Amino acid sequence: MWGVCTWGTQLYGSTCAEVTDLSGLRINIGGKDVTGLCAPETYTRRGGLNRRTIASITLRDRQNSFRPQDGDSVIVTKDGLRNFAGTIEDFDETMIDGNPLTRVTNISAVDYNQILDKRVIVRNFETPGQTAGDIVRIIITEFLAEEGIVAGTIEDGVEVEKAIFNYDSASSSLDQLAQLGAMNWFVDNFKNLNFTGRSSLPAAITLTDGDQAFRNFRNSIKRNDYSNFIYLRGGTSISDPQNENFAGDSKRQTFNVGLPIDATPTIELNSVPQSVGIKGVSDETAFQWFFQRESTEITQRLTDAPLIVSDTLAVVYNGQFPLIIAGQLPSEIDERALVEGNSGKYEFVEENEDIDDRTLATDTVAALLARFGTIVNSVSFQKDDISVTPGQIITVNISEEAVDGDFLVTDVFFEEKDYQNRSIYTIKATSGQMVGSWVQWFRRLKRLGNRFQINENEVLEVLRTEIETVTASDVIDFVTSLDDGTNDPYTGLQVDGDADEIEFAHFIDQINIGKDQP
Repeated sequence: MWGVCTWGTQLYGSTCAEVTDLSGLRINIGGKDVTGLCAPETYTRRGGLNRRTIASITLRDRQNSFRPQDGDSVIVTKDGLRNFAGTIEDFDETMIDGNPLTRVTNISAVDYNQILDKRVIVRNFETPGQTAGDIVRIIITEFLAEEGIVAGTIEDGVEVEKAIFNYDSASSSLDQLAQLGAMNWFVDNFKNLNFTGRSSLPAAITLTDGDQAFRNFRNSIKRNDYSNFIYLRGGTSISDPQNENFAGDSKRQTFNVGLPIDATPTIELNSVPQSVGIKGVSDETAFQWFFQRESTEITQRLTDAPLIVSDTLAVVYNGQFPLIIAGQLPSEIDERALVEGNSGKYEFVEENEDIDDRTLATDTVAALLARFGTIVNSVSFQKDDISVTPGQIITVNISEEAVDGDFLVTDVFFEEKDYQNRSIYTIKATSGQMVGSWVQWFRRLKRLGNRFQINENEVLEVLRTEIETVTASDVIDFVTSLDDGTNDPYTGLQVDGDADEIEFAHFIDQINIGKDQP
């Protein structure tokens, strides 16, 4: 017995008062209220910043009144406020013997952040003066609006000179933008996508020495992710214009510049502009000089006379070079040196071949230092009947633990206990920037190993369905009957009664083709 109701006997959609009044929970799946089928103490919710929230629900049904489907909506409210919103990711069913049989259904649901995992972004963002927030707004409008995602709190963040997403998931794209500007993102229970800084979402909760309502407080200090000196090894970057001059020797027709050439150079011979073609591609007789991308060679047309000592060949070009940027936090290095009695340097090398712009590389190093450049305090505790979500800021002032400051909520675990109107929240928060989970780390490694690159010498083909409508009509030059009355078209045609004169009908074809684009 549970309250005054026999458990499992409630018809779905009509629940005992004790079920909803004691816990304050309402559970709706696929548009139907199934609160009365929810087994005691089985609803839990676990979520973290910049990743999915998972809800677990167990239903016990003795009336065979409800069966869920993959993708069904799941809405859970607590005292009238949304506690979880998402869709069913997977479920399993077990039939328990008895009279009648009881179907036990274990449901795992994911929140609306999952929507961003199933959509990919294919777009270049290179608008002058654009910010990370501008890019997020465009992603919502062009890719996520049809999924019901709308803009929540979108802050501008840092200026982003260039961002190129080549078949990256929407969640991966936002991860990259968030890392660049030390921002955080999440989709709330109403499909609002939020992109904010660390201090933008304060929570209505403060932990102090006099607060007796929290339990199991734990303070952890970790330096395992600490780095105060970061190198970024990027891709191939493009130099500023390079000016190089060469003199002839009456022999050589090939000259080498200092860096691999990125694009068509400007060449002058004795201040006279020269025509430049692509080696191996352009007509060898149509141009005076030839180059090849990613090569250092400038080659003269073979039929032209080699340059002499008094000639001056001037080449202006943009070169390619490997991009390596380093950044450090001198105050952190000095502090570590004083405490540890050594150099104080904690060095880390980040590799990302997709970063080929110096400004972007510099911003990335600054963001990495902001996230990893301090030794982090992490706290965890339990508290009843509060409303806190990942991404919010809580204030913690516990003198016995020497903890005093604002902390970013990174993880929230919610569970119902003993049905005495008691909801327990287990909360984790950090004093530093959000650095992500191991799941995010390995997902990022996988993404680095499977990149789609579109280079200048490649062609992107997008498959499309093409519908063709064909209309054909024939105009006959003349009509005659067959000579034997059989109407057999293979016996020949008799013209003017003369069987020896065989002619064939001539047709004029008129074909109109119209292509409808989907």
